[in-house]
Formats: sequence, structure tokens, C-alpha cells
Amino acid sequence: MRRIALTALLVSTAAIGAQAADLRARAPITRAAPVTSYDWTGWYAGVNVGYGVGRNASSLNGTGAALFRENFNGQPDGVFGGGQIGYNWQFGWWAVGIESDLQGSGMRDTQTCLIGCTLATGRAAIEQKLDWFGTTRGRIGLVDGTVFSYLTAGLAYGGVASTINQTIPGFGSGSFNHSSTRTGWAFGNGVEAAIDPSWTVKVEYLYVDLGKSTDAFTLTGVTETYATKYQSHLFRGGVNYKFGAPSSPLPTKNWAGLYLGGIFGSAIARNPSSLTLAGSAETFNLAPRDFLGGGLLGYNWQFGRWVYGIETDLQGSTQSDKQTCVLACTGGVSAVITQKNGWLGSTRGRVGYAVGDALFYGTAGVAYGDVRTTINENLTGVGGTAGVFTFKNTMTGWTAGGGIESPFNPFGWFGPNWISRSEYRYVDLGNVSNSYTLGAAPHVLTTSVREHMFLGGLTYRLGGL
Repeated sequence: MRRIALTALLVSTAAIGAQAADLRARAPITRAAPVTSYDWTGWYAGVNVGYGVGRNASSLNGTGAALFRENFNGQPDGVFGGGQIGYNWQFGWWAVGIESDLQGSGMRDTQTCLIGCTLATGRAAIEQKLDWFGTTRGRIGLVDGTVFSYLTAGLAYGGVASTINQTIPGFGSGSFNHSSTRTGWAFGNGVEAAIDPSWTVKVEYLYVDLGKSTDAFTLTGVTETYATKYQSHLFRGGVNYKFGAPSSPLPTKNWAGLYLGGIFGSAIARNPSSLTLAGSAETFNLAPRDFLGGGLLGYNWQFGRWVYGIETDLQGSTQSDKQTCVLACTGGVSAVITQKNGWLGSTRGRVGYAVGDALFYGTAGVAYGDVRTTINENLTGVGGTAGVFTFKNTMTGWTAGGGIESPFNPFGWFGPNWISRSEYRYVDLGNVSNSYTLGAAPHVLTTSVREHMFLGGLTYRLGGL
């Protein structure tokens, strides 16, 4: 009887286990509970450093005997850095917060030189600067384990300055200076990931608009108007210390394998350019900006926490710039220049480090793309002719950047194979010169093509994490 009872107990236990396993296998997919491996609630403070590029649509107008009306892109660029402090509240999958930061800035532009830009025909050398700026913003986004992906918007403020050094034959030389503290607004997005219970790392894009200023003044006997819109695109990385974080180990994912997916983002170019012809050598920035998107394919190898990979991508672009008009731009003398980027691609290596749910990586390699430039020139006001010239150039160069990847599984709807990313990338496609003749006068239009991109991506990793 004891043998029979023992046998029955074993059989019934096995049957119950088999039924439970069967129920687990056949259980319907339901919304997953939020991952609680990291709590984002609390105070934090940290530092950041980044690179910014402006796209300040500007104009310089002269009246009377010295008549000109030239439009250009002031593009202060350079490194900035500072600190931030903030507080987050987490509610399951969601987190909201408020953050304030203050930055010192080395963003400066000395590229622009107008009104002929020679001593014989006159010149106006224009410098623009963003000396400092700060923001106070709200943040809201999704939490997935040790990763917080967010949108951010709020108040912006900063100090701007401009200097015009001008010489006009028959009128003399002089300088005009403008400086002011301005307020406006900021909007952007970013990803922040924990590398330790108390430390997080983030990458972020911000668009900052500080409004428009218009100055009327008299310089070297010429009544002039100078107008500028202050708009900056900022790309930065930061490190935060979270106060009162509990001590607990962070998991590490496996990132090895083949993946493919899509990529989408925004880009702004800062293309130093010049137009030279007899008696004139004006310099300016061409600044195509807008959206781009396409596909990517890559493969990772992982050795411990270190990840190495190769990746290629191809993206269509809607970037364009129609701001620039030089060569006086009035009185039958003008050159209206438009520029577009139709597509961009790259093949790059990647090196990363896996911590928690995130992969922090750098990337660099070869880049390629096309640039289409059209110049509509009119010299009838000085006894010449008019014409339209279009140049399409396919160019190659290099690219470098970095970003953060993490599993994309909000509310448990996607599964472990989907990966999201946020990435900054700089692209340099080199220089190109295009020559043409209008009437009997030879012309040369030269452009250096340099792109700044902030990209988001969603990929599917074959084989899972």
C-alpha cells in the first residue's frame, strides 16, 4: 500500500506539473507589468558637453547711394558645456520631470563677408556669437528598465552678439555692434540610461529659438538695417548623479547578431561657401535643413561587455535652403542661391559598451551623398546678362558620432528582439567647386558640405537578446 500511495503521489505531482507547464505554454499574451529594475523618481544633478550650430536667417540692407539688400545664414557653431539639475517622478511605464541647465558657449561664426567683400567694391564682414544660454524645461517619456526615452520643452534664454566691420568706397569704414540677452523657447528629445544605481548617461537634441532682433543704424554715412532670427540646433551628452538611489546590480544584455531596420531624424548643414567673379569674392553659409529617413543593416560581435559591429545605411532627405541672396541683391544685381541634399548614406564600424538595458557606442566610417545647388544670377543692372545654373554633385567623405541603443518594448507590446536608438552623427563630404560663365565673366561657386544629424532608429535583431 505504501508503494501504491507513493506511486500515486509521484504520478499526480507530475501530472500537475505537466498541466501547469501546458497552461504556461498556452497562456494568452497580456500587457506586461512595468520593469522595476530601476526607479527614476528623485533628484539628480550633473554636467553636459555638446556641439551646437545656429541657423540665423539674417539680412543686411543699405539705402540711398549705397543700395544693397543681402540675405544670409549666420551660423555660429562650436562647443558648449555646463550643468543641469532636475527631478523625476515615475508612474509605472511613464516618467515626468523638470530640468534646468546653464551653459557657457563658444559658438561663433566669422564666415560671412558681403557687399563684394573686396576693398575695391566694398565689404561687410559679419560676426555672430552665442555667448551663453540656459533652459528650464519639462520632460515626459517612457521608462523601460534602466532606460528613459523622453520629449522635452520649455523656456530658453541666452546672450547673443553681432559685429559688422564695413568699408564702402566713397563712404569710409566703420563698425556696428549688437549684444542682448534674449528669451524664447526650446524643444527636443533624448534618451537617458543608467550605468550604475546612482549614475546615468544621456544623449539629447535641443532646438532653441531666441526670437528676432532688428537694428537700424547709420554706418559710414549709410543708413542700414540689420535683422537676425536666433535659432540654434544643439547636440549634447551628459552625466547625472541620482541622489538616494538604492544599491542593486544592473543586468547586461546580449547584443550579438544580425539586425535590420529603419532610421529617421532631422539634419542641418553648415556649408561654408563662396562666390567669386570679377571684382567680387563674397563668402557665406548655405544651410540645408529638414528631415531624412531610410533603412539600415548591421552585425554585432560581443565579448563580455564590449560590443563591436559594422553597419550600413541609406537615407532619403528633404533638406533645402532658399535663404541666400548676395551680390547686392537689388537694383538688377543679384545671385539667389538654393541648395538641397537628396540622399545620404554611410558604411561604418561601431564600438560599444553594454551596461544594464543600454548599449553605449561610438561609430565612424565612410559617408556619401548628393548636393544639388542652383544659382539664379542677374547682372543686368551693371550692363550684363542673367542666367540660371544648376550643379549636381555626388560626393564622398567621412562620418563619426555616437549614441545609445536599448530594447524597445513599451507596455510589453513588442518583445525582446526590437531595439531603439538615439544617435548624433557628423558628416563631412569634402569640398566642391563649380565653374560657369555668365556673359563674358567667369564665375566659381565653392561649397564645403558638412552635416549634423540627430537620428532615431528601430531595428529588429535576428536571434533575440
